[in-house]
Amino acid sequence: MNVVAVTGAGGMIGRHLLEALRSTAGEVRILLLPAEPVPDCFENVVVHRGDLRNPEELRAFIDGADTVFHLAALVGKDANDAAAAQAVNVEGTRNLVELSKAHGIRRFVHLSTCCVYGLHGLDDEIVDETARHAPLDHPYDITKTRAEELVAGEDPARLPWSVLQVPVVLGGPHTVTKPNLMAHIRVARSGFVPHTVGDRSWANYVYAGDVAAALRELGTHPLAVGEAFICSETMTLNDLFGQIAKELAIDVRRVPLPGFALRAASRAHSRLAILANRRRFSSEKLRSRLNFSPKVGLEEGLRLTISHYRKAGLA
Repeated sequence: MNVVAVTGAGGMIGRHLLEALRSTAGEVRILLLPAEPVPDCFENVVVHRGDLRNPEELRAFIDGADTVFHLAALVGKDANDAAAAQAVNVEGTRNLVELSKAHGIRRFVHLSTCCVYGLHGLDDEIVDETARHAPLDHPYDITKTRAEELVAGEDPARLPWSVLQVPVVLGGPHTVTKPNLMAHIRVARSGFVPHTVGDRSWANYVYAGDVAAALRELGTHPLAVGEAFICSETMTLNDLFGQIAKELAIDVRRVPLPGFALRAASRAHSRLAILANRRRFSSEKLRSRLNFSPKVGLEEGLRLTISHYRKAGLA
């Protein structure tokens, strides 16, 4: 990777990726919106200004690069506007793909999401990259699925692409508030947490530093071309609440609750889906094909993230 171009570098995963690229990349270019401030933590990067929706503003950013990491997308509340999400997440990706083909990019790495499969499920199942796409009816989920399918529809001989799919990502020192984790923290703060019995509920997370390392691997590994990979770790809901309570130094009372009761409640109240989730995402392909394993891991990533929340007064 001599000249690397990164979109979404100002985001949580992007900041971790820039740290991961320092020792392996030559020139690192980042794309920021015209009025977007340059984060203080950025060092030795070339800043380009532009908008994914305007191809003319991307040409200088792509010209001369050999590797593209495409992380930029509308997420969270910003993605509630379906038209805006379509313009940025799908059409913006299309613009970047077309320019990358025209400029002979040697590797195009696209950051996607496990939302393409549906982030939660009530059936006890392990989901891998062979599962069919079944996003929820939400602009973010739908447009990220379309963007991934757009990239994966390209001929790898013309555009050597790779896709990384992630569940909820924990950012540690670069974190932002994650609704799923914050919901778990609020439950723990109440002093009472559900303790599933009879069967297990699962939480799918991954640490952003490990995501960045996986992205970097996809940017160089020959066996990553033309393939999608899941990068995820899983712990039981019971263990998750136990670690949250430990990191927050609070006492909680565990309320025994049969798994079937949680699932029944989640069918009536969709917000409970994260408590009744039985779906797990498999990273076996990433491990076996690319010999990749997380260096930080979920437990330490969770500790780092909650520690940051406490320092910031969020937890």
